[in-house]
Amino acid sequence: LAGIGAALLPAIAPLAPARSQVPDCAGTQIAMNQCAGATLRAADRDLNRRYQAAMQSAPDEEARAKLLERFRFIPAHSRRL
Repeated sequence: LAGIGAALLPAIAPLAPARSQVPDCAGTQIAMNQCAGATLRAADRDLNRRYQAAMQSAPDEEARAKLLERFRFIPAHSRRL
């Protein structure tokens, strides 16, 4: 399993967001809620891109199954965004 992760790292690494992309959500409660929601949706899109890149880079069905197991740690309610 570690070998698969190491083999796929070059495909996933370019998707890492820069720290400067984290927004400043200070302001009113409404503004903070909207900013936090937008930040969460952006993180969800990023996670989906990483997932798709990892699955497409997997060399075979066994590797895809192992990757799928690694992505299952995400709670179901987080996948419904």
